[in-house]
Amino acid sequence: MRSIIFAFIFLFCAALNARAQEQKGPEVRYVDPECEQVREIKSHQKITVHLRNGEQRKGAFVRAEESGIIIQTKNDHSMQIDRNEILRINWRSWKKGALIGLGIGAGGGAAYFGARPFYDFTRSESAKAGAGLFGLIGFLIGASAGKEQTVYLNPMTQTEI
Repeated sequence: MRSIIFAFIFLFCAALNARAQEQKGPEVRYVDPECEQVREIKSHQKITVHLRNGEQRKGAFVRAEESGIIIQTKNDHSMQIDRNEILRINWRSWKKGALIGLGIGAGGGAAYFGARPFYDFTRSESAKAGAGLFGLIGFLIGASAGKEQTVYLNPMTQTEI
């Protein structure tokens, strides 16, 4: 009975940790005024551009120029956004979400099946199987959700945020 209670406490704490990480907001990397990291975004990468007036533009990255960036919207229209209008540029990283999901799933599966072995397996065999199964499920869910990252933050507006 103790091990089942431990498993539930562990899963509850893991869920709280995931929620806290989600509420932290996007990870920010400072970009120099030459916008080198913006130029390194892969073509057709889905991005969200936050404008200084509070609006958002979503689309696939086409290219960066000195005057701004060009994105392609869902309806296949190219849109040029002036560099001075951009507050920040975000994109979703499936890798970070997948790793977080893998850790939570593997830990929860190992705790649950280690506490309650199934069929003729020992506790350690059950824990390994549970870690593998739920780790895979967590990996897939985390990869689909992703984690938002800020690729570019306009240096002129850093004091305004």
